[in-house]
Amino acid sequence: MDTPYFSQRRRGFPGQTSHELTPQFWTALRALIRRLDAEGYWGGRFGSPCADNWENHTQFRDDTITNEEFLIELGYEGFPLPPELPDADYVFDVMEFLARAASKPTDDGDYHSFFAHTHVGAGDGPAGVAEVERQFNRLFQNFGMAYEIGGGLVRRLNSEILDAALNHAPEIIHEDNVLLQLIHEAIDDFFYRDGSRKQRAVEKMFDAFERLKTVRSTDKRTGAKELHEAASDMELVRQALDEDMRRLTDIGNSFGIRHFEVTQARVADPVLLDYLFYQTYNLVRMYLLKLRELTP
Repeated sequence: MDTPYFSQRRRGFPGQTSHELTPQFWTALRALIRRLDAEGYWGGRFGSPCADNWENHTQFRDDTITNEEFLIELGYEGFPLPPELPDADYVFDVMEFLARAASKPTDDGDYHSFFAHTHVGAGDGPAGVAEVERQFNRLFQNFGMAYEIGGGLVRRLNSEILDAALNHAPEIIHEDNVLLQLIHEAIDDFFYRDGSRKQRAVEKMFDAFERLKTVRSTDKRTGAKELHEAASDMELVRQALDEDMRRLTDIGNSFGIRHFEVTQARVADPVLLDYLFYQTYNLVRMYLLKLRELTP
């Protein structure tokens, strides 16, 4: 964990609320990549050949080799990095590509004194990926950018508080694998880096919500009643949950979420989509956790 600087200790870090890339962020990212380059984090994968023996590679990344690999992986050229701010898709592709290819330098390479460089050894892949992602995430934090990278994927952050429950989705366990798949696919779409899949995320979460009603009984009314009973032994709470479920069902059936007739109004506002997603997910999560409590 890096020690915060004076202003960061005094004022704290900016809230990670912005989804707009800035020229300053791009300049900082390029500088960070150059620094990690110099430390040899991509020498194992993209190291430049040694002039004495081309079978040996140095710790320094070669733009030509990197670009060829980028072209193979993504179908377009990406290196050298342009000085001006490019589009967001390219920036995130570069970050994911470099994070997945990183390897932490180790001491098993040999120093070539004539050219004053080190021939890279095998390196530590998982440690390299973790360190590069940590550095990229620190950059997101410093610039107040509502993104994070993990597992080689850039994810869009939506709500620092509400996303915490989504990050604990693995705690949801149920024998219905189709239901779990719908939930996890919905979460993946919700966090997609440019926010373009939120509508699909809401649709899938509502599909999970409807399927949930049948896990206790194939009759949805009976299944819903049993879910309420599993959630609480207080009648007032059960009535409130039934009202919530009916209201969400009406929304799903009326706003182009589960049906797509031309007469249906379609919700496109990202703020409303966030609300519907969190609301539906939290209800589904609560019922599944309550059902889990009943499992011996």
